[in-house]
Parts: sequence; structure tokens; C-alpha cells
Amino acid sequence: MGMAGVKWMAAAVAVCLPLQPAQAAGADASCAIQNELIRILVESEHFMLHLQEGSYPEAAPDLEERLRTTSLIALRNRMEEAGLADAAEPAARMVLQQRLLLRANRVEGRAKAARASEDLNAAAALGELRSMASAWPCFDSSRAFNGLAMGAAGGSGGPPAASERVQSALFGFLSLLLTGGGAYFWWRSKIDQRMSRRYACWIPCTVSWAGGIQPAAIVDISRGGARLRNAEDLRAGQQLVLQFAGAALPARVVRRKRRTCAVHFDSQLSGAFVQTALDTYG
Repeated sequence: MGMAGVKWMAAAVAVCLPLQPAQAAGADASCAIQNELIRILVESEHFMLHLQEGSYPEAAPDLEERLRTTSLIALRNRMEEAGLADAAEPAARMVLQQRLLLRANRVEGRAKAARASEDLNAAAALGELRSMASAWPCFDSSRAFNGLAMGAAGGSGGPPAASERVQSALFGFLSLLLTGGGAYFWWRSKIDQRMSRRYACWIPCTVSWAGGIQPAAIVDISRGGARLRNAEDLRAGQQLVLQFAGAALPARVVRRKRRTCAVHFDSQLSGAFVQTALDTYG
């Protein structure tokens, strides 16, 4: 190797060496959010088992305590910074659904909350995120939380070395593109079919119409409409006024099912109003 080649290699090393601490710090931050999400996922799975079977009686208070301090906006930002943007929407959907089911369990009891979990297809949301989590580079270090370990049980329980984390992050990113790509495009196709994104929630409301007035609950909402529960007296085609979050909104019943009905707002809501209602009631 000539002198020019030696100088070129020395320059390359000089450039790359300062990046190592930054890469290690980035890997630590990525592992932190991965482990936090896996904790939420495992506690959510335990809570779902509690709703279905009555097992894990401590699951509901444990999950409620954890989600009480979880900010969806901060969660999304941290996931995007950690290179997990593809999983941000499934994670947010899971958190919103679990908040809804926790409230239903607390207010209406386990049996009704279990039925609500079926209406929301909450198991599918957990399964989607579980599939993504299994490809994350720090997945093995989360086996101490159990419930998600695949393959041989065990593991050191601690994060891998910095150089290994960097290599695993590259592999994990490629895996996320493959495993998350299908879920993303499926979700995108569903969103494109609607006027605006729908959010799972549990927002108390009051419904008034020509025949009377009654309390109900909004179990999902978008800028264009909402789905109501506990509004058994409503029928398709009825005009009503939906009161929640300090507003009275004219709407019309467009579809009726056994336990829920869908309504369409006469005027589309602002995104800011929907976000305020979600942040207030969760």
C-alpha cells in the first residue's frame, strides 16, 4: 500500500472515530424506547387475558399506572427519533385502545370491557405491534419482561455491547422495512377510504333528539363522524345533537348495529378540536 493509501485510511479513521460515541448514545436511546414499548405491550397482553379469563388481577392497575404517564405525542417523537416511525401508528392505536378498555373495565365491568375489546379488534392491534417488536434490535434484552420471547427462553437481560447494537440496529431497520411495510400499506389503504383518520377513544357524551335525551359514550371519532355506544334508542336516519368536550354538534345516524351506532356530523370537525377531546378523555 502506498503512502497515499495510508493517508486516506488515517483520514477515514479520524472521521469515523468521533461518530462512535454518538452511535452508542443513539443505540441506547433506541433500546430505551423499544423496552418501554415492550413493557406496555406485555402489560396490555396481560390485561387482555384478564378481560377474557379473569387471570392477572393486577394487570389493570399496573397498565393504568403506566399509561397514565404515557404521552402519545412524546411517544411518537421518540419512536421517530429511534428509527421506529413505521411502528408509531400501531403503538399509538394500541395505547388508545387500552385506555378505552381500562375505562370500560373500571366503569362497566370486566364482561362488558371484554366485549368492547372484540368490537375494537384490540387483539389484532396487539398482534401487529408484537410482530414488529420481534424484529427490533433490543428485543432480546427485553425478555426479562417475558410474554414476548421467541425461540429459546432466557437471555442476559442487559443491552448488547455498543458495537453490536449498531450492527443490530442496521439489521433491525431492514427487518422493520419488511415486516412493517405490509402493515403500513394496509393501514394507509384503510385511511384513504375515509374522509379523515379515526381514533379509538372513550369520551362521555350526551345525545339529544326529538324523542328524548340520554348519556352515551363515543368509542371512536374522526373529523367527519363518530361511533356511539349505550345509545340503544337511536335509529338510522335520525337527526340528533351530540354534546361533548364543551360543544353541541348536530349529526345524523347513518348506521345501527347491535351495541353501537355510527353518526355523521353535519359539519366536519377541526383537527384541533378532535385532538383536544382525545387528550382530555383519552
